[in-house]
Amino acid sequence: MYIFYFLSVASLLMAGLILSSELLGKKINFFFDFTKFTKTYPLFLLILGIVVLLIGAFKFAISVGNAGIGIPVVGDFFPAVGGVLGGLLLILYYASNKDNAEIIEAEPAETDDNTVAARLKKIKELAMTYRGIIGLVLIAVAIIHLFVPQILFF
Repeated sequence: MYIFYFLSVASLLMAGLILSSELLGKKINFFFDFTKFTKTYPLFLLILGIVVLLIGAFKFAISVGNAGIGIPVVGDFFPAVGGVLGGLLLILYYASNKDNAEIIEAEPAETDDNTVAARLKKIKELAMTYRGIIGLVLIAVAIIHLFVPQILFF
């Protein structure tokens, strides 16, 4: 369905712009203002994260193709994974920034790396550290998916 194709491209682009806005804000002033917007309205991150996550999940089942002739998982695999990953990162970004404060670097994980809390804390540290690069990858996936909706590799 073409509506999910459009929603996938738009949501990946928005998620990528928000996640990479601090990284790009060092070079382009427009993204610095976009970062201020997300800090002013932190609930926007949560709502967009949920929407991007749902669209990414639906992309696994719904393909852009000719009446179901295409292979749904292969043709839309990167946008679907990007949507799920982008949605989860936006929700995590909201959770770490929900008090409208700057993102505080997490303390080092506890010495016991086997606990679930320590592993989740380590995943959160990695996700927040590399969110700018992941955002740029989401922008690239959105642009490639815009011009090549059905082909995985070209």
